[in-house]
Amino acid sequence: MAETRPSDHRLDLSRTDRLARGKVRDVFARPGHPEQLLKTLRKTKRAAYLRRRGLIARIKRHIGLGPYRYFLKEYRCYLRVALWAERLDRPIPIAEFGSVIRTDRGLAQVARRVPDRSGALAPTLRELLRAGPVDPVLLKQLNAFVGDLYDLNVVVPDLTAGNVVLDESVPDGRFLLIDGYGEKAFIPLQTYFPALNVRALDRGFARIASGSVLRWNGSDRCFERQ
Repeated sequence: MAETRPSDHRLDLSRTDRLARGKVRDVFARPGHPEQLLKTLRKTKRAAYLRRRGLIARIKRHIGLGPYRYFLKEYRCYLRVALWAERLDRPIPIAEFGSVIRTDRGLAQVARRVPDRSGALAPTLRELLRAGPVDPVLLKQLNAFVGDLYDLNVVVPDLTAGNVVLDESVPDGRFLLIDGYGEKAFIPLQTYFPALNVRALDRGFARIASGSVLRWNGSDRCFERQ
């Protein structure tokens, strides 16, 4: 029987299209699975973690999750939001994701590829706002998403228009978070004290509206057209 090398179990992404690049992660199409994406930590982020010196850093590298604790905060947030969505009979406002697989770029998180009507990648909210005036249907979809984030107490430290996409694969269309969610702090205060998260969401939505074709109504917590 042929010897199996460790590298044989890693998916080679060297010839795979990189679809997006963020501050922390790169996004690739998953070979053989057109309905899925792979999210990997950027090499510079992993390298910076491995270069940390000191006893605590060495202990964390050996017994902790290392740089992949970034994945854990998202899993925790998603599970908590899904539970509340089940209790309140609300849609989950986060794009689905699942297992972790090994690649030549380290561990990769498998995520659903959110499409537009043509099957291409769904447009981000940033792209939609730059395209021009927002019609009433789109505004209604956006405010439904806003309501879900408040009602389900979704913690989104990096709430930007680039981390929200419009899923057009469902009949009425809906906005989904694809990144930037989950508590970063060791003690999840925004999860334990929803009033803190409400203020954080207020600031995040106000930032999205700033300089765009929308206005943020802080009293009613909704977007309005300028």
